[in-house]
Amino acid sequence: MLKLLYRFEETAFAYFSENDTAQTTLTHPSNEKFKLGLKDRLGAFQNPFREAGLWIRGEMLDIQGMINALKSRDNIVQAQRQCE
Repeated sequence: MLKLLYRFEETAFAYFSENDTAQTTLTHPSNEKFKLGLKDRLGAFQNPFREAGLWIRGEMLDIQGMINALKSRDNIVQAQRQCE
């Protein structure tokens, strides 16, 4: 996200600021504190699709475990009947 903001500032620099470097926000040397704070805030965001994907994967593994448990139970019941 930060890279996209840098790229936007580079491309829009000439149009919006009329080549005045004092009007830049992210690349101006005096705004180092702002840049570090922005980097920390953007780093705190998480991708909700990744979280949902991990949750769905866990649920699918739970279902697969239940299926395997039921198959094993059927195999044990069959082996028990054969022994009887």
